[in-house]
Amino acid sequence: QQELYLSNRLVSSDGSRTTKSAVGSGLGVGALRSRNADEWERIWEEAQKARSKKKFLQRMVAGGAVVDGSPSSPSQGDGQYGVKVRGNPKVQRKDNNRKDQVGREQLQGRHASGEGTQKEAAIPHNRTGAVVGRGALPRLTKEMAASVAHDNVIIVTWANDHFVDFVFNWVHHIKVHGIQNYLVGAMDESIAGKLAAAGIQAFAMYEEGLDVVDGLHTGAFVWGGEHFHKMGRQKIGLAKTFNDFGLDLMLCDVDVVWIKDPTHFFNLYPEADILTSSDELHSTIPKGDKGLETPHAAHAAMNIGLMFFRHSNRTAALINAWNERLEADPKLWDQEAFNVLVRDGFFPFSTHPTNDRLFAGYKQTVWVGVLPVAAFASGHTFFVQHLHQIQQVEPFVVHTTFQYGGPAGKLSRLRERNLWKDDDAYFRGKFVTGDIVAPVTPNDWKSMNTDARIEFHKQSISAQLRQLRQLFVLAVAMNRTLVLPRLLCFCDRYWGPVEQCKVPGAFATELPFTCPMDHIMEPFHFDDRTDTHGPIVSFREWSFFERSLPQLPKRQTRMDLRFVARETATLTGAGRDGHSTAQLPQQFTDQQAAQLDGDAGRPDIVWASDLRHTT
Repeated sequence: QQELYLSNRLVSSDGSRTTKSAVGSGLGVGALRSRNADEWERIWEEAQKARSKKKFLQRMVAGGAVVDGSPSSPSQGDGQYGVKVRGNPKVQRKDNNRKDQVGREQLQGRHASGEGTQKEAAIPHNRTGAVVGRGALPRLTKEMAASVAHDNVIIVTWANDHFVDFVFNWVHHIKVHGIQNYLVGAMDESIAGKLAAAGIQAFAMYEEGLDVVDGLHTGAFVWGGEHFHKMGRQKIGLAKTFNDFGLDLMLCDVDVVWIKDPTHFFNLYPEADILTSSDELHSTIPKGDKGLETPHAAHAAMNIGLMFFRHSNRTAALINAWNERLEADPKLWDQEAFNVLVRDGFFPFSTHPTNDRLFAGYKQTVWVGVLPVAAFASGHTFFVQHLHQIQQVEPFVVHTTFQYGGPAGKLSRLRERNLWKDDDAYFRGKFVTGDIVAPVTPNDWKSMNTDARIEFHKQSISAQLRQLRQLFVLAVAMNRTLVLPRLLCFCDRYWGPVEQCKVPGAFATELPFTCPMDHIMEPFHFDDRTDTHGPIVSFREWSFFERSLPQLPKRQTRMDLRFVARETATLTGAGRDGHSTAQLPQQFTDQQAAQLDGDAGRPDIVWASDLRHTT
């Protein structure tokens, strides 16, 4: 759409040509025969489904929005398909000392007035005032990247619209910790508009005439699926691009949260070509050691969700070989291909002459290091083991791996540990929660074998879930948001066999531990269809009240609720500070619970106890 607006030779509603000044003033709306917005929207929506510029223009012609051949022709030296096409604003300045300013202007989708080599028409807006077309974000340029980099390091992630909330959370924590050298790649037009509106440093990854990266969609990427593999290929493209720019790149998945600026850490290893995170579940270095893992002891797969590339010809050769391997097999997992490549020529094993934490990889041509698994944490080392506390180090970043339930499970994990940015509305409402009583650790726990421990864990979780069920019933009956209580896990969850109820290699796991929600329940089922799965239950994480204190009013009303062996519900009294007490039958009805809540004046929080007696 933007390409048509920025066309040099346009046709107005009466068929006459318009000038760029007319376009800029809004008098001639691109190559349209009509100014009817509804008609334009219908034609445009059909045309944007095309997957090439040629097909896009053909559909615009077929819809009557573009006069075939009139705007221009290839022989006139204009666009490839008969319409003069110009990309996003790029300002070329003779003064190289001002490249930072140019890059910043590109990031904001603007251009400097009067100083560029060409003046651009104003970017069009739709009827809601939002920027339309790819002009919402610029294409990536070397000047843009250089303007953002700090100490020649830049941190980059990329996403489609399905993960826009994760992008906003990623950027929030980046900024909270004072990190400014970041960029976000937008994979489709929808997320591009949102990032531009929010003023986020971002660039468009999709091509002209497309509203999404070719071959991909705006939905979720199911692990192992076709789009999952295609999405992974974008990583290699970004790595190559920034290496060609001469920048050192920290490339990370969008489901990570930065806690501390890593730039200084990377600069400690100028010899390293590649630094990568790992799926290793235990630390190979002593407590208090803040360096890289010991390479000959870190045997787990290198996880490419966090990768640092130091620009060099050696790095370029590895990236090119990685890309060639993936191009040869569209179903090959990018992480698997990387691990095989890096370990090609692994033997005879050799380390760097001045730093034995770096090993020679990819046919002994690049120096590779494994990032410390406590400080560059996975979903297991951080959320389950709390390995950073055991190793006595401060984490730089958390990657939500080793979790269940897809994006909903990742979101739940981050909220539980106060690593998700929620707006104030999330912390307002009427809530219900309660005290769950879990079985105590058996006296013979240390001598129990794995099967016996698993059986005890199942019995323990079953007893806790029966109590939790009553909180769900209360939440529905009282029309309240359920704040999940802490559940206690005596066994870890894993997609393979466990050893003594621990994931193999996760030696630091202390049993029992507070269960992440996705260990016990599937968070993505909470909004299933009501006609088949019952009422939707709004819920909050077990750490909600710890997270929400700054946002909630200083004084909150509360009703402490107990269950008794009688048939009537009773409001037993009002305590100080707006606290009241009440009793509800062990076999209560929805009507009784709702009536009691109303009699108490709908306090802010209902806190239930003695849940064991209701099951």
